[in-house]
Amino acid sequence: MIAKRMIASIWLVFTLLAACAPAPISTPQPDRSNAPAIAMVEQFYTGINDAQVLNDLGRSWALLSNDAQCNSVNHCDLVYFEDRWWNSKAIYTLYDCGPNLVAAEERKYPRDADPASASGNPTYWLYQLNDYDGSLLISKMDLIQAPGPECVPVK
Repeated sequence: MIAKRMIASIWLVFTLLAACAPAPISTPQPDRSNAPAIAMVEQFYTGINDAQVLNDLGRSWALLSNDAQCNSVNHCDLVYFEDRWWNSKAIYTLYDCGPNLVAAEERKYPRDADPASASGNPTYWLYQLNDYDGSLLISKMDLIQAPGPECVPVK
């Protein structure tokens, strides 16, 4: 009888402890339907970082829609894009921010330097992508303060 009470008491303690344990924390998962947009922004940065000659930057330029190419930074001219990127590479983290929205935390460093030389505060960009006749392109790039709470890091 004492053994049954002892087992019942131990079971009760374990049950109470289990009830008091914190619930597992769920972390938001990236929206897999946004994978093509994330891949496109990844390709944009990879093209910039892998450029061996100035003309190689044209691959990343081609991932921009006419609207993005004609923004206030690029002035509808590849030369401005090349001037902006030829001397630099970027370390970046991408965030899934919802359908066709990708944020990037970007740190530039000199093209001929070690990536560890990237310093200073990061720049944050929000990329909007749209379908243009079956091709997904970056249609808009906006500077932002930081990715919002709806954005989930993916790389």
